[in-house]
Amino acid sequence: MKNIKYFIILFLLLFSCIEHDSLPGFHSKKEKDGNDSSKFYRLELLSENLEVVSPSAIDLSSIAAKTEIVLRVNIPQGKVIRSFNVNGNIEILDVNNRYTFIIYENTTINVIFKDTYVLNLGDNLKLKSPLGLNLDKIPEDTEITVKIELEDNKAFKDLTNLGAFMGIENPQYKFEIGEVFIEHTITMNKSYYLEVEYLYEWKIPSVDKYGIVLNKMGLKKGNYVGKILVPNFIETLAFQCFKDNTELEEVKLSNSIGTISGGAFWGCSDLVSVEIPNVIEVLSGYCFYGCEKLNSIEIPDSVNLIGNRSFQNCIVLTEIFIPNNVNKVGEIVFDGCVNLNRINCEAYSKPNNWKSNWLGNCSAAVNWGQTRP
Repeated sequence: MKNIKYFIILFLLLFSCIEHDSLPGFHSKKEKDGNDSSKFYRLELLSENLEVVSPSAIDLSSIAAKTEIVLRVNIPQGKVIRSFNVNGNIEILDVNNRYTFIIYENTTINVIFKDTYVLNLGDNLKLKSPLGLNLDKIPEDTEITVKIELEDNKAFKDLTNLGAFMGIENPQYKFEIGEVFIEHTITMNKSYYLEVEYLYEWKIPSVDKYGIVLNKMGLKKGNYVGKILVPNFIETLAFQCFKDNTELEEVKLSNSIGTISGGAFWGCSDLVSVEIPNVIEVLSGYCFYGCEKLNSIEIPDSVNLIGNRSFQNCIVLTEIFIPNNVNKVGEIVFDGCVNLNRINCEAYSKPNNWKSNWLGNCSAAVNWGQTRP
């Protein structure tokens, strides 16, 4: 009888624990689910582009807990989804732009869109990144890099959008084995219709691209004709690279070149003009020796050395300005310049490191303390 009494007491205690969910390791269904299915919640849709697919004809102000809801996002033409937010948290839609969830609380859902734009690429233009993009529907603020391929007999001038210049100054040349190209990056905040504008009268030198990539050797000797634009992947004009080229007429050098090596334009008898950027520091010996049609040249302020015989036998040169930064001049630099009448020097007197015979047999008047015209 005593054992029966103890059994009854134990049974009552156990029943009490289960009723009040106090037994360790056990929870009531109410606590597990977090909500009683008898409760009702509100669903607030902050965009007209959100649509409840199921259940149909639902009252959004009073939805029973544990109801499964399927939403669809209707994307307007020319838009893409920027973010889909549920109670302030970003969620992911399925491939059909639907979102399925069970309601357990008051829920607010919003969708935000962004515009899309068109990217139209003309000849010699390719999309470099991001790859696999739909060019007819690019989300705004997407960063796009285009690859501008170069043609052998044309020099790059600019990139145009609907005929208007983009204003790309000193484009950076890139390399892949066997080809040279330019990259340009834009942020899509409008539609772009891009075309490449070329300088048809100029030609890019044919160079050993593989050697430039690996060794940075610079522009080598070759058969260059007419007007040459030396692009900014060239760092050096190699020794005698244009020597005895009788068909070279005009040359523009890029800001990447630091040195014009010895004899670079030696014997270029048809060379009329050379545009030297204000970064070159050295005009090496014989660099313009025998350029019989070179009628003018501007030595930039960056130059500090003019080598031996640099302008010897430039017979149509009439006037030249030497900036103050030139602290060293070699021997007989202007020898044979029979029509050179005036040499204007910014220095107030001959610097110590100028050779005493720097003029050679040139009879030009030397004017000290002058300013650049």
